[in-house]
This record gives sequence, C-alpha cells and structure tokens, in this order.
Amino acid sequence: MTGVPPIGAPLVAEPSLETLARNAGAGPEITRYLDERGIRSVGALALVASDQEAVKEVMCQPLLQGWRKSQATEPIHLADDEKPIASAVLMFMFQLAREARVRQSSAVGAAQPATATPGAASSGTSASDSKVPKSLPSGEWTRLIERYCSITLNGETREFPEHELLGAESVVARVLHEHRVSKLYQPVGLGEVLSRRSFQANREVNPLSRKPRSNKLSVEDGLLREEEDKDDDWVPRGLMSVLDGLRAIKWLYILVEMGPEKQVRRYFEYMTLKARARNNKVEQFRAYFESASWKLCGYLRAKKTFTEASELVMADVASFQEHMMKEPAWDSSGRRRPNSDASSTGGTPNKQPRLRETPKGEKGKHADGFKGGDIGKGHKGKHDGKATISSSPSAQPRSAQPPAPLQPTLHLEMPDLSLAHDVVLLSFFDGMGSAAHALQRLKVRVRAVIAWETDPCALAVSKRLFRGLRFDRGNIEGDNAEDLAVMIRAMHQEKPSIFLICAGPPCPDYSRIRPAAEGRTGSTGRLFEVFCQYVQTLERLVPEVSFAMLVENVVMNSQQDVDYYSKQLRAEAIVLDGAAFGLVSRPRVWWTRLDWGCFKTDPLTQQPFKWSRHHGMRKLLPEVPKDKCQDIAMPGLSFHPSVAAGEKLLPCIVTPAPNDAGREPPKQMRGQVDASTRQRWLAGLRQYAPWMFEETAMVRNSQQELTLLPAELKEQLHHYAPGATRMAEVAPKDRHRLLGNSWHLGCAMFLMHCILSQHASPEVKAASEASASAALQEAIREARTFPLSVSRQVELNPSVLPPISEEWEHWIASKEVVHPLLEPPRLPPALETVYRRIADFPGDLESHRRLIVQGVHDLIAARRDETAVWFNKLPHHIRVAYSLNDERVCVQIPVFVELLRGCGYPDAELLAEELSRGMNMLGSIRPTCGWMPRNDDKYSHPIEYSTFQALNQDYVRARLRSGRVDEEWRSLLEEISSEVRSGKMEGPFRAPASWGTETTACSEVSGFQVLLDCPCENPSVAWAFSVVQTGSDGGRKIRRCEDYRRSFHNSTVFASDSPPHDDVGVYVAMIRFLADMGFSPHIWAQDLDSAYRQYPVENPDHCFVLLATPQGPTLWRHRVMPFGATASVFHFNKVTDALLWIARSLLLVAGIHFVDDLGCVDPSQSSHHSFTAFKEFCLALGFRLKSSKEQPPGCAQKIQGVYIVVEHDRVLVKPDPKRIQKLQHVLHEALRQDLLPPEAAAKLVGKLQFLCISLFGKVYCHRKAFIYFLEILAQAVGLLSNRRYLSAFWVAFVDNQAGRSALTKGYGRDESINRLLAWFHHLAMQLGWHGHFEWVSSSANISDKISRGSLDLAVALGWQFLASPLEPLWAILLRVATDMEYACGQGVSDALALEWRFSALPDCALYMSWCSSGGLLVVQAQARDSLFNFSLSLAYLRAGATLPDQMVEPAPSVVRWLLAAGASLEHRNAEGMSPLMAAAAGEQSEVLSLMSQVAGEAVANLWLQDVQHHPQLLLLRL
Repeated sequence: MTGVPPIGAPLVAEPSLETLARNAGAGPEITRYLDERGIRSVGALALVASDQEAVKEVMCQPLLQGWRKSQATEPIHLADDEKPIASAVLMFMFQLAREARVRQSSAVGAAQPATATPGAASSGTSASDSKVPKSLPSGEWTRLIERYCSITLNGETREFPEHELLGAESVVARVLHEHRVSKLYQPVGLGEVLSRRSFQANREVNPLSRKPRSNKLSVEDGLLREEEDKDDDWVPRGLMSVLDGLRAIKWLYILVEMGPEKQVRRYFEYMTLKARARNNKVEQFRAYFESASWKLCGYLRAKKTFTEASELVMADVASFQEHMMKEPAWDSSGRRRPNSDASSTGGTPNKQPRLRETPKGEKGKHADGFKGGDIGKGHKGKHDGKATISSSPSAQPRSAQPPAPLQPTLHLEMPDLSLAHDVVLLSFFDGMGSAAHALQRLKVRVRAVIAWETDPCALAVSKRLFRGLRFDRGNIEGDNAEDLAVMIRAMHQEKPSIFLICAGPPCPDYSRIRPAAEGRTGSTGRLFEVFCQYVQTLERLVPEVSFAMLVENVVMNSQQDVDYYSKQLRAEAIVLDGAAFGLVSRPRVWWTRLDWGCFKTDPLTQQPFKWSRHHGMRKLLPEVPKDKCQDIAMPGLSFHPSVAAGEKLLPCIVTPAPNDAGREPPKQMRGQVDASTRQRWLAGLRQYAPWMFEETAMVRNSQQELTLLPAELKEQLHHYAPGATRMAEVAPKDRHRLLGNSWHLGCAMFLMHCILSQHASPEVKAASEASASAALQEAIREARTFPLSVSRQVELNPSVLPPISEEWEHWIASKEVVHPLLEPPRLPPALETVYRRIADFPGDLESHRRLIVQGVHDLIAARRDETAVWFNKLPHHIRVAYSLNDERVCVQIPVFVELLRGCGYPDAELLAEELSRGMNMLGSIRPTCGWMPRNDDKYSHPIEYSTFQALNQDYVRARLRSGRVDEEWRSLLEEISSEVRSGKMEGPFRAPASWGTETTACSEVSGFQVLLDCPCENPSVAWAFSVVQTGSDGGRKIRRCEDYRRSFHNSTVFASDSPPHDDVGVYVAMIRFLADMGFSPHIWAQDLDSAYRQYPVENPDHCFVLLATPQGPTLWRHRVMPFGATASVFHFNKVTDALLWIARSLLLVAGIHFVDDLGCVDPSQSSHHSFTAFKEFCLALGFRLKSSKEQPPGCAQKIQGVYIVVEHDRVLVKPDPKRIQKLQHVLHEALRQDLLPPEAAAKLVGKLQFLCISLFGKVYCHRKAFIYFLEILAQAVGLLSNRRYLSAFWVAFVDNQAGRSALTKGYGRDESINRLLAWFHHLAMQLGWHGHFEWVSSSANISDKISRGSLDLAVALGWQFLASPLEPLWAILLRVATDMEYACGQGVSDALALEWRFSALPDCALYMSWCSSGGLLVVQAQARDSLFNFSLSLAYLRAGATLPDQMVEPAPSVVRWLLAAGASLEHRNAEGMSPLMAAAAGEQSEVLSLMSQVAGEAVANLWLQDVQHHPQLLLLRL
C-alpha cells in the first residue's frame, strides 16, 4: 500500500531506467530502442503517453513494424513470436514508470497527483462503482423476459423476440447498469447489437458475431494477462441494416424498461419513418441518429424522463434537416474512421487519440511570413515534425529546472478572473503561441494547449513562451476532427473545462494593401475556410461542449469575406486596433461569440464601451492605459520626437520579404513616397513595405543614424518581453517574420478577458421559496438554471452566395441560392427559446400560467410587511408616484425585483436601485443589458451641469420675455391640474427670486388659487406647448408636449447604447417562425397606461414646467418621468424590457414592445390564456394597462398604425385606411392652399416615413447617391421582359455596387433616377414580386463577356435573343423620366402591356456589327427552383458603323432618354475623388463621348459647370 511517508522519512529516489528495464525483463533490443527514441529517464517514459492504448501507438507500433533511426544505424527486427512479448514488456515498463512517479510524488508530499492526461481514470474512484459489467447477473435475463411476458393482451401472454438480442448480453448489461445504477447514459450504436447478437433478422446465424481469439497481452495488477479484443463496431451501410439496428435497439430499450413501452415504440417509429423518408441518405441518417442518441442520453442524465427526453429530440426538426443537408461523415468502406468516438458502443472512450506526426511539407507558417504555407522545402530547423508534449515544470525532472520567465516591459494589467474551471486552448495556426501566452499573462489556469503549427521556428518560440501540457497536431489539413473529438469528450467528462478556440488564419490573400488579393480562393486564403469547416465538424461531433472563440485576421479587402466568415463561425466581427495603446498601429478584425449587446462595460474602467466605425465594421475603442516610450528597453536607440510625444503612431509591423529580391510597394502608395524614404527603401533592398522606411517609423542609434526597428523593440511594442523570440534555432529574419505575423498581445489579452469573464461563477440571489406556491418555486428554479438571453441580436444571412471570383462557378452556384425571404425566419434568442419551450411543454400550459399568476399573488401577500417597510422609507414624491388606490397600496416593486433576482436577470440589482431612488433625467444613463452599443456620437458629448444651468436660465428668461400664450392653453391647464390631483405633478409655484418676474395661480381651475413656495432656487425648466391631432375616432385631440430639447435637458444626456424597438417586421418574423413550427399564430396587444408617467424621477427639481396663460406664466413640477425627455425613453424601455423578460421566463409569454405598445404572437390554442395571464400578472404587480386599447387574440390586429393579417399561407401588412385618408387630406389641403409651413412639412414627412418603414422596411426619398443609370435600366428591362418565367421570389445579380444599392434602397441623387426607381418598385408591387439584389464581381458575372461582343458561351448554352422592338419601351421610359405620377400609375400598366419576343442568337459577325451601332441584348436561360437566372448586356452606342438591314436604328428618343436619365458625373481627375469614383466617371465620360457622336453634338456642349463645381449631364433639345 502506497501512502505519504511520515515526517523525517527518507525521500524515495526515482529508479533508473536500467533498473526499470531489468525489473521488466527487457532485452538489449528494447533498451537500445528506448535510447534511440530519446527515452533515457523514468519520467520521460511515464509522460510519453496518456495510457496503455497510446503506448501501443506511440511506442510499440514503430518497434513491431521494424525500427531504424537512420541509414547509419542498424535496424531492429523482431521475430513474429517475439513481438507480443516485446509489446507487453514495453507496456509493463510504462506501468512501472507511472507507479514510480506516483511513489516519488507521494514521498515528497505533493498536494497534487502526477500530471494526468485527459481520459485517465481517477485514482479515487472505486472499481466497483465505475466498472461497467460485461455480463448480466445470474438469472437477470430470465427475470427480464418473464417481466415482459407477464403482461397479457386479450388474455394471451406476450412473447419477447429473444433472437433480437440473444448474444448481445454485454450490451444489455451495460444499458441496464446505466439505467439502474450509474445513470450515466450513453448511446447504443446502430451496429452495436447487430454485430454481437447470435442471429440475423432472418433467424440465420450471424457471421458478424464470430470473432477470432485475441493474442494480445497486457499487464494488469502487475501480472501478464491475455487482453480482450476491443469492440470494433460494425456499421450498417444499407437502409435495411439501419432498420434492423433501430428495431434491435427498440427491443433492448423495451426489455430494460428505459421508459414507457408506448413511448419507446413511438420514438423508434419516428426514427424508422425518418430513415425511410431519406432512403438515399443512409450515411447522413446514421450521423443524425448518433447525434439524436447523444441528445437523448444528455436529457436522461439531466433527470428528465424518457418521455420528456424523446419528445425533445423528436421536436428538434432543424437537427434532422441540418444532417440531411451535410456531406457524409463516413469513409467509403462504411466503417467508422480510426479512433472514432467509442461512445456509440456505450462505453466510455477508453483510449486517447494518437499524437499525430507531422510529415514534411505540411502547412503551418510559411517561410515568407504567410501562415499556413508549405514549409516542407527549404526548412531545416530542429523540429522533426513529431508531436511532443511540453510538460509543466512540476512534471519535469527536478534536475531540469526551466529558465526564469522573461519579464515584459509593457504589460496590460487586467482585473483578476475568478473562473469556475480551467481553460483548454485550441490554438489553430498557433504561430509563436500568442494565445497561450496571453492566457498565462492573464493568470488563467491553462489545463492543456492543443496546437496546430508546423513552422519549426514558431514551434520553438511557442514552447518557450508556454510551459505546460501541450499537444501538437501539426497541419490542420491532414488532421482528423474525429480524433480530436474523442480527446475533447474525454477531457470534458473527466473534468469540466472552458474550451477556447483561438486562430490566426493566413492573411495575405485578404489584405487591403493587395488589390489583387484572391481571398478565400488564394493558396493561403483557402485555409481560413478549411479552419471553419474543421471547427464546424468538431462542434457537430461534440455538441455537449460549448466553445468560446477568438479569431484574428487583417481588415479584409472584401466586406463579403468578413460577412461570410462571421456566418461560418457563428461569431461577430469587430475591429480592434493596437493603436489604442498609443504607440503602434495594428488594426485587426477579431471574431468573437461575445454578445456585445449584453457585455457593455469596459472591465478596466467599469464605464460603457465606446465604439466607432472602420471600413463599415464596428470598431471597439477600449480605454486602456497608454504605453510609454520611456518604459521600453532600448539602450542607445531613440524614437522620432513625434512618436515620443505621442503625436504620431508607429506603422503596423509587417513581415520581411521572402527573399533578397524584395517586394513591390502597394499600388496605393505609388507616387506617395517621398524621395528620402524611397532612397532608404531601395538601400534596404526593399525588404519591408516603404512606410517602414519613413523617418518617423525608424529609430536613431547613438550616432544619430536611422535604423529599422530591431526585433527586441518589435517584441515590446506588441507587449512581449524583450528577447522573447531570441533563440539559437531562430534566425534573425525569422524573428521579424514571426513578429510580423504575431498578435498584439495587449489586444488579445483585453478580448480574452472579456470572453472569459462570461465564464465566471455569478452570484445569483435566489428568490425566497418559503411562502411562494410550488408552481412559482419550480418556475423560478427552472428560469434560474436555464436563463433566457437578454440579447436582441438576430443572426442575419449577409449574402445568398459566398464570395466567388469565377464566372462559371458563380453561374452554377446561383442555381441553388435561396431567396432571403424563403430562409427560415430568425428571432432574438429569447423568443426562439420561449417558442420551443411552449412546443415542448409537458403539461397543461393554461394551468401552469394560472398557477404562476396565483403564486405571484401569494408572494405579494407574503411580502406585504416587507413592501410596507420599503414603501415608507421612500422619498415623498416617489411614494406618491407608486401609490395605488386599492388593497395593494403601492406598485409591488420589491416583489418585481425579487422575481428578477430569482430568475437571474443580469441588471436586477441596478434596476432595483433605480426604481427605489427614481430615474435620473440629467447626466449619464447606465447601459442596459441586451441593448446594442451606439455607433454614433449623438449622446457622446454631453454638456456640464453648470453649463446646462446657465443655458436653461437664459432659455427661461427668453420664454418669459416672449409671453406667447398657446392657443390650447386651457386644455393644457386642465390636463396639468388633473395630474396634480393624481399626484404625478405638483404646483403651482411662485417664481424664484432670481427670475425677476412673477408667476400666477390658476384662477381658471378650482383648488389651485394659492401659489406654493418654490422648493428650489434654481429650478430646471421646460416650456409646455400643444400638438393638435386627429384621434382614432376622428375627433380633435390635444396633446401636451414639453420642449426638453430647447431647454437643454436632453443635451446633458450621455448614453452608450440604443434602446431597441420591436417593429412590425418582428411581428411578421414571429408569425413565420410559429408557422414553421406547425402552429396557427394569433396576435394580441396591450398598452401600458400613461407609459413614462408610471415611474418617478430621482430629482423633481430637474423637471419643472412653465405654462403660459393669459393671466401670466404658471410654474409646475413633475414627480414622474415627463414626455419629451430623452432620459424618459431610455428608462421606460429598460423597465419594460425587464417586465417582458420575467413574463417570458415564468409565463412563457413571447411578449415584445414598441415603447409602450405591448404585443405577442402566440399559438392559437394558447393565445387566450397567455393574453389573460399576462394581463393579470401586470395588474398584480401594479403595472397599469389601458383597457380601452387592449386587443384580444385574433388573426388580424392593428399594430403600430398598420394592419397585420394572418392567413393560412401568408401574412399581409396593409396601412390603416383612416390613416391614409388623413395623410391624403393633408396633402390635398396643402396643394389646394399652395401652402405647407415648415413645421407641418416636418410632421408630414415623419408620418410618411413611419408608414413606409412599417410597410416596406425602407424609405423612398431623395438622397445624395451616385447611381449608374445603365445598371438600373438593365435590371429593369431584363426582369420585365422575362416576367412570365419569374416566380414571386427572385434573386438578381448586379456587378455594380451603386446600382445595386439604388435598386435596394429605392432612391438616388437625380430626380429622373428616382422616377425610374419609383416606376420599377410600383411594377414589382403590381406583379407581387419580392426581389433581392445581390452584388457579383465583374469577373464572376457571366454576362460580362457578352457585353464585350462574345457570344460563344451564349451559343453553347442555347440562350435566346431579345427580338422585340424597343421603341414602345423607350417611349414609356422617356415619359417616366419627367412624370412621377405617370411613373407610379399608368406607366406601370403600359409596361405590363408590352409584348416580348425572343429568337435564336445572331451569328457573331452580325452581333458585333449590331453592338457597334448600338442595341440591347437580353439573354434568356431556363428557370429552376423558383429562381430565374438571366444575363443582360447593354451595348454602348457607337457611331460610324453600317447598320444591318434587319437591325433597327436607334431613334432620337433613345438618345434623349439616355441623356435625360443619365447619372450625375464627377470630373475624372477631380481632387479628392476615390479611385472607384474616378473610374466610374471615366466610364460615363466614354459613354457621353459616344452619345455625342450619335447626337451630332460636341462633347463640350454636353457639360455644364455649376457654382458647386458639380458638372451635370443635361438633356439637350435635339
């Protein structure tokens, strides 16, 4: 028995390897073999593998296959009869070495055991508890059969089909043990029973059950024993075999009584139907069944019943569809891939995957600085390509002490992370190990690092920076995700950990400084997609593990690539620049799965994050400590004064050129480099980018000579310790290459801290359960265990196709695209979760909701005394605001907060404080969980309070001097006096002495004839005015407003996020989501009474209001939040968000809101009691609803001014006829009177825009935008002429971004363009089109060659030629260009009346002649899958060619139209013009020149220079 020796006992010395070999009986061949393998100590042998299975692969197999270290050494060959003995001796030595390490650690008295590897069994677990039986207890089989047969049907005894399981008793024993004893359920594989049972389905003897006797030997308890064969499950490859496997597992589950027999049969009937429905996708079904089995076992482990678990699995329809769409995950032989997860046999994974070897030539970091390049040639570093384990210092021999760690000069000190678990890092394209090093610098416990890298220099530095358990897997392209999945699952089962994926895929093919970068099709760029596919496979194989993620790359040349990888990784891309630290620029795109809508506070400052924009992406601006030049160790060197003073940043560190020939400068820098910089660049052999040779980017030595940044300086700029890459095996140029590819460690640490902080153990205050009802207790417990997300983000599909650069690839791929509107609808995570919980709810949902509401009433009664104490401690104005005239006395804020705390609402404490002290109307507004950060600076620059006071006093004096009395003053006064009586306001007050004027009492209203003393010497005041509206009943409606903008109240507000609003589009998405789930949706709506006026303000002195009357000004004060104040909007929305979140969590009510308009889309069968339960829930807590505006559940509701109608096959959104009549009346009156005052115009624009956004999600208006008229015309003509082939949902590809943007948004810069767009969109509405415009690069546009005169492809594909005369179309478009009424009315009818005729293509010579003279070509292709692909080319007009007789000469009307509707032009070489705009203007100039030849006018006559220097292309009178 081994134990800890007593104090004073001599230390147990580690035996020598020779002693170990002698004790194990090893011969000279084995000792020589160990020596040549580098195993020269007992410790090395103990750590060479994780268990005996790994020893066989790592140590035994090379020896048994014939070992030879090199050509200069003699090989070691063993006879066949010696091989089993040699294998057993090696495993015996490994066992003895492990025992020796344990004894030595125990003797030293270490608190921790020897380093364990994932999957190793705990030494504290007894064999009797953990060992799974391989046979049934005596008599158990008979008892199970008799129990089944004891049930009679119609008086007859049932008979169990024993042949289904006979011979597979080991599987029965395992499943029975899991079900009765361990409860650690594991799946039964489809082939697990089939490969073991004695008979086939046809009752013949099963040949699979005949297995040869094992000849393997192993050491157990110090004795040599014969080892049993590991079960290598046969995998069914055909449908019949799959059905046999399902039937066998069904009888197994029935026999062991896994669940009610009826439910077991229902579950396997479901699986059988699914298998038969996809009889040509057997491999995909096997993968689906394995995934479903794991989910089933997971639910059973979570103590759900078999009925609950199986229903949850069957309800997950998306999982089945996802597996059916995937490629097969099996090899061609139909057997499991090597080292696949053993879980399908029901056993715990019992072997670790082999640490794979890296053959020469694999891809890691390229020698020229490109990550992932081929390094097999030209590299002769010390790395031999074999995987290694770099153990932690505690696991190394004591004689091999690690060197002292290097100390960084620049270091970001982050707050400590109290993580619940250790971190397992998966570092892809590991480079120099920045990710692992950043974790260590954050003082995070790293359990293991699994790395993919092959560059020997990078490996050497990485292993130096991180000294711990490390698994090197080499090249990602040659790696097997299934092997890794086994390792991950074993680690996860042994000990819960945080699994973090980090990656820095190769970036050169995405860089913006390379205009010709190939993106994901490039030689290195493709590895990003390889990485994405690997991660997707890994996550599919281990669904029980949740992976955090941090992926880095350059700011990409194409935003489409960013969107594509965001979707592939299920992560959000942001920009973070090393420039935030103040010394060096390092803009990079970082993908994380962090919900920035919930994580809003900077961990360093505890202030809201600041954001900006960078190339269209959100850029994070962390407030980190600035790096100081004086902190950098740089003896004899000095920065440029502008850098030292913080006026200029050092440029981004880049990699050196791959060879001595150097590299060309980026195109955008040509001509922009000054002479001295260019001279230094040439003298430096062009080894770096030119900007690295600018004087400000270099340092000076003691002789004042300019020199490039040394490696030690680059290390420190990226927050590494000086000398981090200085190693004998790393050449100087390799050091610069590694640093050019490395992460900025400060940026990485900051983001890692944000990510890992989400895994800290939060302290959630549980709701008291002593007096609440049982249903409420259970609901709170469930909500706390599985909290709903507060995020409002919705994952959108950024593009229907991934970036494609080849025209034929794009053409083929376009046939399979899906219109965005036909994609499955997506909702915020909380709403999707609520709907799934409703669908999976096991009991009576109506009873549940009724019990929850009753439980809330009981809780309110139980907390009456505590609520009274809280209420009596409140300030007077808050008590009045919360007072209720019923038995509840007040709004039940304490109970509301208790429910939020109990269910785990993130902002519960902050919201509780605000509700008790009142809402601040001035100053900073705290960020709210779930809201997205602002990208603008609208509320980023508030004025100081002292400034506000001065400005507000000036505002009040100006208002008092004007003395203007509102025409509706009497109505306003009556409303104010009513609110004073209800306690929401107070007054009237005397004016402060500082005003120098008097206020008056209200003689017009009884009870307010006496003035009160003003409670504040310097009140903050806003002016009251009226807004006259037409009510829903058609009557006149007066609204009181207060001008908090001109009073400067709103100018004091600072806000870092934006309150979201659930518009009509959210209702439509919810309806579609429910319909996809098979429910019939109903809508209901509620309205919060008085909205903002339900909540008190913190300081009433900030909320005075002046109302002018004929008798004089009157002064009043608010106790509750006023309308018109920006702060009111933020505070009201955050409380309403919390109210709806708790209703979703407890009542399963999918509530949403647009400010105070509440609503819900619910299944029709549960909508009525969800409506009632929510209403009673709000009233119980004291949140008042407006009964006059409630809308009970129905298929049609008026929401936000429009009607939403749910029909059996569609959702209709249409405007309220009364609202349309009102708008028409205003417009007609303005036209009749020829007068529209500015204020009325502004209101009218707001109403029209709100209506357009509600109906279409877009606004058609006049904005500045550069539009290509020809691109718009091409799409319009192509779609119109082929409309009979189009479905309602089509996708059109446009190779011009400006044209696509105009077609999508519906507006342009020119009036003629806007009329054309209006005509096109009215045409689309008339035809019921739901079009989607997608950008395609010119290189991938299959019509591009046709526009240049090539018909080869069109002829080969059998396309047709548009032979219809175009004169009728030109006439329509010419009138459209000048008549908006015609464009939106008769012009659409005229266009639909046109007839279109197609004919065979002309020969090439005829077509080229026709193109030379001018014309329009529409290429027509076949329709497929509701998507019509067409190619359209507009040939430019050219003069001087003879027109063929059969071609129609362009009429003058064509020229007039093209000149009239031509897009605005800019000077080609105008100062400050972007290259894209210059190229566009050049193209238009060429068109203008050609048109001028046809028109017979000089080009100069077609130009006009206006005072703003914007030339316009004008219509000439021809």
